[in-house]
Amino acid sequence: MMNNNLEKLLTSSIKRLSKFLIYKDNDNTYILFNEYKIESINNLIVLMRFRDEKEFKFHKLRNAAAWAILDKYNKFWEANRLLELDSKLESVRFEELVHLKNVSRSTLDAKMIALNKLQFSKQRQRQIINELNKYIIMANICQQRGFENETRRYETN
Repeated sequence: MMNNNLEKLLTSSIKRLSKFLIYKDNDNTYILFNEYKIESINNLIVLMRFRDEKEFKFHKLRNAAAWAILDKYNKFWEANRLLELDSKLESVRFEELVHLKNVSRSTLDAKMIALNKLQFSKQRQRQIINELNKYIIMANICQQRGFENETRRYETN
């Protein structure tokens, strides 16, 4: 009888807390809040939302995790902007590699043009990273507030 009650208590506690848990599964996938799954496939980070089985592709794990947190807390515009910035950052990094290659292969005039383009790409990359970091901080704040709200709810029950 005691074992059964303890098992029920643990099961209900785990279910209640699962909406706050992020854990890494044995197959190197991450489960977030029992609502999202993140896995690495062919050098991309693929996030699947369970409720509609929609997939989102990222280049960085932390961006995918932040997106899931923003989505969970109904910050849809911010989540979509984060997804867009993740993609833009990868494009700018690729442009930078192209400009670097052009600098090393070009004549003096073309080298100056390539250096200007390279400088612009680096500046754009810094801007994107700064904006991405704002959304990641926002996701961290949302998650922290969720923990605090649940802690208060738990303490009052």
